[in-house]
Amino acid sequence: EPVSEPLAEPIILDESGRYSYQEQAVDWFVNPEKADGAGLFWMATGTGKTVTSFKTVNRLFEEGKIDHVVINTKNRLLKQWEKEMKKPLPGTGKPSTPWKNKQYWYNAKKKRMDSFRQSCGPGSTGNVLFTTYSFMSAFLTKCRATKFDLSRTLLIVDEVHNIGSGQNIEAMSIIEDDGSVKRLDSADGNHY
Repeated sequence: EPVSEPLAEPIILDESGRYSYQEQAVDWFVNPEKADGAGLFWMATGTGKTVTSFKTVNRLFEEGKIDHVVINTKNRLLKQWEKEMKKPLPGTGKPSTPWKNKQYWYNAKKKRMDSFRQSCGPGSTGNVLFTTYSFMSAFLTKCRATKFDLSRTLLIVDEVHNIGSGQNIEAMSIIEDDGSVKRLDSADGNHY
């Protein structure tokens, strides 16, 4: 069953020059009666998924719903995310990522994944881990093994269709005591 519903309005610029559907997508994602922090932005190329993601993260930080972010994508797109993170939001002049800690990690090597987990202790916010698909399984497995709490960490997967390998699906699933399998992307309060 899909967790999203298409927006009925056409893609148009609002008075401020921003795409109004991006605001609608953010509202949908953070609404507890809609996506509740777990969903998919199904948007065409060039429509601003990265900017919409930043706007969503900004809102979740403003509302105190998340503390940290993991951005997962292809290696060739990590530099693009880092570059976009430094630009102001289009039409606003505001920083794309005002929540970002001054120190964040680019590309997840084992040492950097450990540094990210250590920096995410109680009271800390704004840590960002950039990781490639190939590191995602190891990251989630290590978090599970060390009982690292990801419940206040938002996982953004760019080009999500690429994350469906058996290894990643297994890493993003939890086998319950009764033998049932629970996916981490379920809307149960844990937004991965």
